Amino acid sequence: MFLYFGPHHVIDFSKQKSIDWYKDKITSLFKQGAKVIKADFGEQIEPHQKFMHYSGREMHNLFPLLYNKAVFEATEDYFGKGEALIWARSAYAGSQRYPVHWSGDNSSNFPNMLCSLRGGLSLGLCSFTFWSQDVGGFMGIPDDKLYIRWVELSLFQSHFRFHGCSPRFREPWNYSKETQDIVRKLLELRYQFVPYLYSESIKAAQNGHPLMRTLFFDHSDDPNCYHIEDQYMSGENILIAPLLTEEDSRRMYIPSGEWYDYWTGESIKGPVWINMENILIDKIPLLVKAGTILPLGEKMQYISEDVPNKFILYVYPNMDGEVKYKLHDELGEILFDGHIEGDILKIKVSYTPIDRPKLELEICTPPLLDIKHTEII
Repeated sequence: MFLYFGPHHVIDFSKQKSIDWYKDKITSLFKQGAKVIKADFGEQIEPHQKFMHYSGREMHNLFPLLYNKAVFEATEDYFGKGEALIWARSAYAGSQRYPVHWSGDNSSNFPNMLCSLRGGLSLGLCSFTFWSQDVGGFMGIPDDKLYIRWVELSLFQSHFRFHGCSPRFREPWNYSKETQDIVRKLLELRYQFVPYLYSESIKAAQNGHPLMRTLFFDHSDDPNCYHIEDQYMSGENILIAPLLTEEDSRRMYIPSGEWYDYWTGESIKGPVWINMENILIDKIPLLVKAGTILPLGEKMQYISEDVPNKFILYVYPNMDGEVKYKLHDELGEILFDGHIEGDILKIKVSYTPIDRPKLELEICTPPLLDIKHTEII
């Protein structure tokens, strides 16, 4: 599908002259201040169409790959290697090299939330590291409850965008005051999770892994995980079970090992199914793997250009009283390595490189743990 205004032709991305012409058009937008190009559409090349080096049938799958490639290269040429990002819809084998991608036009209803999640998890298994969807659904009119639950579904994905059709656009101010207050708090939570999400994104990209991943990706020895399509891991350490129906309850599967409820600090040992009832509209079931130090940042209104140096370290010890996390950022790595001795929590902090700005750290532990003192070494 393409949108045309006036005389038109499909750009022949098999022809270098066409590619150069298109890149020049894209570059002119960067000169005006644009940072990212949305590579929309691209999926409906028809068999009768002709290209310099391919038939329409051959180009049907190749077109989105070459389209993604041209936009990505134009971006990289302008901003420098390692600084390119596109917002792509269609893809083909090889488009993994040109992140990021989103679902295309989803629908504003609860069943389509599950469809979107299924699609994203499947794409992740094809080595697409970054994926998200239009928050709130693109087609249709979401009510406030659906809108909030869709925000919750999307909080821990790599990228996030409110986008949808009239008459009720998806920006938060088009919804009730109560909904705005809830969404504001949820978005503040996402901003606090940015240090973790960014760190896990770096690791995922380095290893060819998806950030948002199926449970069996990390728990391949658990046959139950192969049949679960309504939960996901965000990185290696947090487990999310979004609300995908009108009901305020759901069953949640917890894989083997020890986990902590993010909201209450309660420890839960898997493997086990649990029934979660009366889940509040402003909450999403969220568990943290035991043995994790979860580095959260400050509440922010936007992502600044400065690398964060203030962290709240949420500590979730394993059965041996050990906790650890290696934080990756644009300056290098920070290793938080801790253990409990009696009622004292000791955390050693080491840096790579060692000359980075001094960190400001705050420690939070689950309320059920009997920790009276903390020491940062």
